[in-house]
Amino acid sequence: MAKSLEETVFLDRLLRTIQLLDFRNYFTEPLCLFLNFVSMVATMGHNDGDFFKEILAWTGVDPQKPVIEILKAAIRKASLLTKTVANYRE
Repeated sequence: MAKSLEETVFLDRLLRTIQLLDFRNYFTEPLCLFLNFVSMVATMGHNDGDFFKEILAWTGVDPQKPVIEILKAAIRKASLLTKTVANYRE
């Protein structure tokens, strides 16, 4: 288990990278990839959205394939949830 926010972010990004690479390498059918995001990491701001956009480009995964799941119960403010979702749509 991660001991700090930095470790949590690192592990979360590493896991997403591995998932995207596996998806690219093993699934050629028109499928979607469902990703559960750690809400604390997902709400950290624009840097995580930028990372996700960059890793999609690097892996060659179509940006329309990932479906991002964020537990809304874990984000207490509706405005923060709305902002977070908008960040990943860009």
